[in-house]
Parts: sequence; C-alpha cells; structure tokens
Amino acid sequence: MDLGNWDSAVVKAVFITSLIAPVYFFFAAGSPSTFDQFTGYLMVVFFFYCVYLMQSVMGWAFVGFPVHWLITKYGNGRPYWYVVAVALLTVLMMIVLAHPVALIYGAAALIQAVLFRYYAYK
Repeated sequence: MDLGNWDSAVVKAVFITSLIAPVYFFFAAGSPSTFDQFTGYLMVVFFFYCVYLMQSVMGWAFVGFPVHWLITKYGNGRPYWYVVAVALLTVLMMIVLAHPVALIYGAAALIQAVLFRYYAYK
C-alpha cells in the first residue's frame, strides 16, 4: 500500500489553500493607505494564519490522515473518494454546528483534499 508523498503534499495543500483568504481580504478591504491600516491588515493576516494552521493541523491529524489511509487501502486512492469524504464531513458539520460557516470549512477542506491528492501521487 503506497501512501504517496503525503508529508510534502500536506504542506503544499495547506499553504496554497491558505493564500485564498488574505488575498480575498486585501481586495475586500482595499489596499491600506495609512500605516495604521497596514499594521491592522498584518494583524488580521497573522491571526488568520495562527487559527488556520491550528485548525488545519488538527483536521489533518484527526480526520485527513486516517481518511487518506482508508481511501488508499480500500478505495485504491481514487480522487472520487476524497470528494465524497469531504462532502460527508461538510454535511456532518452542517448538522452538528447548524451554521452555514460549515460550507466555508468544507470548501477549504475540499481544496486541500484535491491539492493533497494531486501532490501526493504526482
């Protein structure tokens, strides 16, 4: 059972996905015109990365790696199963949290899973 190059694939998937929110925030908030706005922007990005990395590490440790192992062992590593796993996780979060923010987590998890699958078996 070949698990692929999973260690570097996780780092790449988490990093590439993490670029979406700061870029979106930059365009939504506009470019900072004063030093105070610039430092505020840096603080938002810093806090985002702290929380994002913590959630990503916990997600990969408790959900991602076991699911990757199961998909590799029983699903022959087909990309279809990664999408199904993320869809089930998103539905479960929608039921438990009863909040639409689960869709944002699901979208980030889907992007990470697809990038992970691509880089793991590249």
